[in-house]
Amino acid sequence: MKKETTNHEILISRYFSGESTPEEVRELSEWLSGNPDHLTIFEEYHKTWLLSTSDAIETGTDTGREWEIFSGKLQAPALSQKSGKLVKMPAHNTIWKAIAAAVVVFMVAGAVMLLLPRSQRVITAGTETMAHTLPDGSFITLNAGAEIRYDPDFGSENRSVSLKGEALFEVQKDAGKPFMVSDGKARIEVLGTVFSVDAPGGGQTSIALAEGKVALYFSNAQEDKKYLEPGEAAVMSAGSREITVKPNDDPNYLAWKTRVITFENTSMERVAQTLNKVYHIKIRFENPSIAGCRLTASFSNQPLESVLNVITTTLDLSYKINKDAVLISGTGCN
Repeated sequence: MKKETTNHEILISRYFSGESTPEEVRELSEWLSGNPDHLTIFEEYHKTWLLSTSDAIETGTDTGREWEIFSGKLQAPALSQKSGKLVKMPAHNTIWKAIAAAVVVFMVAGAVMLLLPRSQRVITAGTETMAHTLPDGSFITLNAGAEIRYDPDFGSENRSVSLKGEALFEVQKDAGKPFMVSDGKARIEVLGTVFSVDAPGGGQTSIALAEGKVALYFSNAQEDKKYLEPGEAAVMSAGSREITVKPNDDPNYLAWKTRVITFENTSMERVAQTLNKVYHIKIRFENPSIAGCRLTASFSNQPLESVLNVITTTLDLSYKINKDAVLISGTGCN
């Protein structure tokens, strides 16, 4: 009786043959993350695929030994994934060229790394922040849910990264190869600096500069650049193609990374916005007048419940947590 082909076998077969669509790659990634045994199955299929490659046969490669080496290479990124560093595999052997054509999926500490064949590196943070070192030594901290993409030859001719979500960039200086961050039509060009970008989608991108200098412009409008100085922030609106630059008056723009939060006579509306970013939870007010209440307080690496206890006690309010949302109740402020 012929064995029925399962869906994951089809997905694995298609990606080894280079026919996978982006949707199929993500489906395979989800299947791998669903059960540790799935990675074992994946590795067995990969080993079989290596044995069947013409390169391995023609060169007389010891595929068993090569697979052991390759397995070891897989473990290196897995162990270093908390820092997000991408470990390159040597390409001097034809068998490594065959391996490089495959999709390799790393699932560690809630983060996903996809090495797409002949395509882009995709780094996605899970439910927590994560760090990633680019090939040029530039350092990126991704807020939860954020994603960056860059080409396999990053740094050879240019240094371009696309971003979805929020991230802090610490860029290595290289005057000959400006560093570029893109979000849809928005472009952020730097030579060496520290800045944060929030690109939640919808055509609006926020940038805050801590060190150095960056140029901002839209695609096909490089002549209309605007520049940011340290201590300034900007909002780029793709729809109107406007770039608004102003002093950065948000002391908590990096609180999602530092976990240090400072409120100085801050409206509860803005308090809620900050906590939403830091704790990835939606805060709602039962009484709209609560948004006008003012809070002065500071927190350092405190859990959400501790922060809410201080806020509600200070302002004579109450709160209730329901899954990924917080409802704050009370009489509010005039």
